[in-house]
Formats: sequence, C-alpha cells, structure tokens
Amino acid sequence: MELNTNQRDAIHTKGHSIVVACPGSGKTRVLVERAAILAKENPTDHIVVVTFTRQAAGELRRRLEEKVASLAYLRVATFHSLALQQLLAISNTTICGPSQQLALMRRAASRWLPESKFVEFRQAVDAHTSGALSALNNSDFQKTYDEYLELLAEHAATDFGQGVLMAAEGMETGALAPLLCDHLLVDEVQDIDKTQIRWIRAHTTRGATLTVVGDDDQSVYAFRNAQGHAGMQHLQQAHQASLVTLSVNYRSHSEILGMAKKLIDKNIRPCPRIWYLQRASVVPCFFTNISGRTKRKRMLLRCTRRRLRSQWPSLHGATTS
Repeated sequence: MELNTNQRDAIHTKGHSIVVACPGSGKTRVLVERAAILAKENPTDHIVVVTFTRQAAGELRRRLEEKVASLAYLRVATFHSLALQQLLAISNTTICGPSQQLALMRRAASRWLPESKFVEFRQAVDAHTSGALSALNNSDFQKTYDEYLELLAEHAATDFGQGVLMAAEGMETGALAPLLCDHLLVDEVQDIDKTQIRWIRAHTTRGATLTVVGDDDQSVYAFRNAQGHAGMQHLQQAHQASLVTLSVNYRSHSEILGMAKKLIDKNIRPCPRIWYLQRASVVPCFFTNISGRTKRKRMLLRCTRRRLRSQWPSLHGATTS
C-alpha cells in the first residue's frame, strides 16, 4: 500500500517531530520507514529506536532488517535495556526480576514498616522512580527505600525503574555517557513517564534529533504514571518539534470506530484531530453495560451465534454447546 500524504510528511520531516497517530493509521510503519530513510541518507549516523516491550522491539527490528542493508549503526531496544547497557559501562550491574525485587523490598520493609504499609510503600517507590514524586515524604518510607537501595547495591543489581532513573541522573550530572545517538526514535510515546522524558532529553540536549510516535487517546498506563498527552505536549514544546497527524484509519470498520470516537472525542487533548475511515460499513454496533464475566461471555456468545446464522442460515439448529 502506498503511503498517504501525512505518512510521507512524518517520514521526511526535518528536525524534531511529534507524530500523533489515530488507531490503525500505520504508525509502526511510519516509524520503520523513518528509521530506514535516516539510515539510507546518513549511513554512519547512529540511530536508536526505543519501545516498551521486548516483543515490540523484536518486531521493529525484524521489519527494519527487511528495509536496511545493515543494522550496524541502528539499535532497537526497550528503555530498560538501553539504560542497563549504559550502567554496565561503569559498573557490573544486573537487573533483578520482579520476584527478587519484591523479596528485597520486603527485607527492607521488615525493619521499618508494618505489613499494612507495604503496598503503600511500593506505590510510593514506583511514583518516585517514574518521576511523579520528587521525594518520599514519609520518613519511614525513606528509611526503607534507602535500605532497599543498599540491598540492591550488595547484589550489584538494580530494578527496572531504578535503572532508567540512574541512567537519567547519571547523564544529567555527567557521571554517565549518553548513548551514541544522532537520531532517537520513540514508539508509543504516550506511555512514557517523567523519568523517561529526562532520559530522552539527556540525549536530545547533546544533539540527537527526536522523532516520537504515539496517540494520547490510547494512553492506558496512568496508573503507573504515564504522562499521556501532557508528556507529548512537553516534548513538542521543549524541542519546538514539528507536529504531524496521521488521521486515516485503515484497520477498523466504521461502526467500531464511530462508537470509539463518541467516547474519545470527549478527551481533553493538545491537538484536535479528524478521523477518516478507509473501511466500509459491515455490522451494527451498540453500547451495553454488563456486570460479571459470565454474563459478558454469554452476551458475546449470543451475538456471535446471531451473526453466524445471519451469514450462514444452514447453521440454524446446529449444535452450539
């Protein structure tokens, strides 16, 4: 499929750019094409593509291998993986997994906190490492946190949140070198937190050109302090970045997108947009409120049966148990 005008603009824009993409608008393709164009135009420039999961990083890497002759100057990884690589340059650090992190936190908390406060303590630590909380405002939480950091140091380890925080702070103070990075591309940027914004800016203030792709309407990680449209707006203003909107949906049928749009249009956003549909009408959709997993399953099953019978009348009366 040929690129549309807005997709071409997103791929070829010079300088910093923010790409706001509606659902099904080909944002991953745009990110891949943008990285490929940069690699072809500047074969020795270092390009870093950042995403949130290893699965997404693997998919982006696979698609880039089909577009670029060599990935020698192109890295695709998660925030946490890149931060760990930076820390490894100055120390023998490992990432502790969730179970080990929980065990070390409980060891630290056993000295300072009652069990009833442990969940609140973990939430406070998450808020601190993501940048939502500048300091732990509970003295017992601070003591527990300090002891947790000491336990991590004893194990020559860090956790996922601490790794990005340590990398960002290290670059800001000059204790840690930024990645070799002429072009920084970030996927799903609506899900970044304040610490990850600091990590990004530590690279762009040293000359990296920034391209971010995301959809503030699809930000579902507020519970872990994702910045949503506020983070995208901050990056645009801080970098005086060009704004490109991908407004054509190629994935969804009109009934589905029409329903979604009724809800999404109520969102507060920095950049209003219009959606254009590319797929024809197929089936009627409706809103319904059903409590309970079993009731929802039954409702879906009834709707599926009706749909199948309308398309294949011969199925009527067939066993459906």
